[in-house]
Amino acid sequence: MHNAKYILATNKLSLDESKARSSLKVLPEALQLLKSITKPVAVVSICGPCRTGKSYILSRVLGSGDAFALGHTTDAKTFGIWMGTSVLECDEFTMLLLDTEGIENVEAEAINDASILVLSVLLSSCFIYNSQGVPKKYDLNSMKQFEMITKSIIEKLGDDGSTPSKHFPDFIWLLRDVVLQLPVVDGQRLSPTDFLIQKVLNRSQGSIETKEDKVASAIMTSFSSVKCIMLPHPSHDAEVIQNIASQKQDLNPRFNKEVEAFVQQLYDYAKPNCGYEIGSKVIGTLLAEMVIKYVEVVNETGTIPCISDVWSATVEIECDKNVKELISEYDAEVSESISKRGMPMEEGVQTDEDKENPTTLLGIHHKIYYQTISTLIKRVGCFLTHQEIQDLTSKFTNAVVTFNDVPPSGKKISGGILKKHVDENYKQSQCTCRALFEQLFSPIKKKTELTAGNNYTPENLQHDLKILETEYHKQAVGPAKRKVYEEKKECIEETRRVFVETRKELKKLKDEVCLLKRMDDRWIEGLPQISA
Repeated sequence: MHNAKYILATNKLSLDESKARSSLKVLPEALQLLKSITKPVAVVSICGPCRTGKSYILSRVLGSGDAFALGHTTDAKTFGIWMGTSVLECDEFTMLLLDTEGIENVEAEAINDASILVLSVLLSSCFIYNSQGVPKKYDLNSMKQFEMITKSIIEKLGDDGSTPSKHFPDFIWLLRDVVLQLPVVDGQRLSPTDFLIQKVLNRSQGSIETKEDKVASAIMTSFSSVKCIMLPHPSHDAEVIQNIASQKQDLNPRFNKEVEAFVQQLYDYAKPNCGYEIGSKVIGTLLAEMVIKYVEVVNETGTIPCISDVWSATVEIECDKNVKELISEYDAEVSESISKRGMPMEEGVQTDEDKENPTTLLGIHHKIYYQTISTLIKRVGCFLTHQEIQDLTSKFTNAVVTFNDVPPSGKKISGGILKKHVDENYKQSQCTCRALFEQLFSPIKKKTELTAGNNYTPENLQHDLKILETEYHKQAVGPAKRKVYEEKKECIEETRRVFVETRKELKKLKDEVCLLKRMDDRWIEGLPQISA
């Protein structure tokens, strides 16, 4: 409601009576609760005339007497649609309860009744219509809105090849304060459901379809299934009824027993909300977006929302949000893993690598990528088709890493988040490998310098270069190690060439000096001796 505000401290609604009830308003606290539900949601809503115990019966479903506010006067206590702040966790889904303002509340207008009824039908997988006593066929006159609303919803569905009931909730007519017994037919007393279908929702005799027939037809043909449950009067003591929330022990034992049976039937009957696509289910975050869009349409146009349009828009928002979140999570986790491991590291996955504790860049990528894909499928798998899941995972994958075919070596990382890590790893590998080479090569190069008494030979150089190559490939890390060594080979060969040639020149020079010395010695020996 537009004139309501939720007070978190008291868990109650505050109504501003100075404001007109001009439109519906979605409270942020309700959206926050819906978004916290990660499993498929089964929404159970209850509608019906004022002062018929709708809030009390939902409170009993939650295991309380006053989980939903109760009223004990002719004034309505529930306005708009109230969502239970507690949820019921089932094995495969979460059950959520919606309590609604009574139909034909004296403070409400017909348009409010219609809006509340529309939203209750659209948001539920189980719709409870709550009324007092055993209904007669003419009672359907007060339910004419069902005919108009179901007809409008079906018109908005279009022709998707499925029956309209696929998009409607199950219908439970809950009869309260029943005293009379149901009639006997063919020797057997009719069950509540048989009575409802055969005596109330059946078509009248005659060729003209009555107003009651149209309402009955709308219920029987639109809703997924129709069921009827009866509850006896809780008590004939006015004081007990006035304090019913705290007087469970003083209530009619048969009433308490039937209420417990009803709660169990509701658990057995409940099922997750179905999405527009066959086999799809609605999770809490999807339902939150659907509520926003349904209320927007009802408020702005006063018409029935188009289910397919709302579903498509909601699914797109949810998918985009999940992809963005998981891309960010992937990036953060890869960065953290790299930071712990430290760069540079080997790039390709090694055959003996521990998949749970990878030591290579692609090993880290593969581990986190497949974990993230699994999370993505878990989040969206219940409401997307197989093809839609493939398209979404492709969208995520392309944001994470893209490849180019580079013959003959095959695929090469060309884009995506992983590319920046690959580039940084290569850069650091290049730097550390060059530094390692210089560290290993510097002592060898120094040995090749011509100094007095240097007996370093080409054979010694060849031996040291082999040791350098072995140690380099043993210690070098990362994708740049081979390329760095290849580029340094030229330096090695140049050093080897210069050293060998210099040694040859030096030997030649030494040989020439020796030759000259011998010639000098012979010349000196040939000189005449001079005696003293």
